Amino acid sequence: MEHDKHNYIELFNEFSILLCAYLMNVFLEGVAPATFMTQVGWAFMSFSIFNILINVVCLILDQIYESALLVRNKKALKEKMRIVVLRLQNLKTINKHNKNNLSYIQ
Repeated sequence: MEHDKHNYIELFNEFSILLCAYLMNVFLEGVAPATFMTQVGWAFMSFSIFNILINVVCLILDQIYESALLVRNKKALKEKMRIVVLRLQNLKTINKHNKNNLSYIQ
């Protein structure tokens, strides 16, 4: 699943670059009217800023998700360690009893 998400982000970035490259062709030709070139320039900047914002949002959400997984895994490890400590205490209690007298087992 993680790779799929990264693949979608990569595809989005590639299409954004492709779109910006097509928009830049207007400036390379130089035959379009100035008002049209201004509008294409604004469109180019809008697509670029949109791409940057989407990538930043994905990065922040990914960091939040990774942090949540880390906290969940630490809680699970803490619970496992608590169970191990309880089992060790039970074993110590069992070892204290006389092994010949098994009356404590019911």
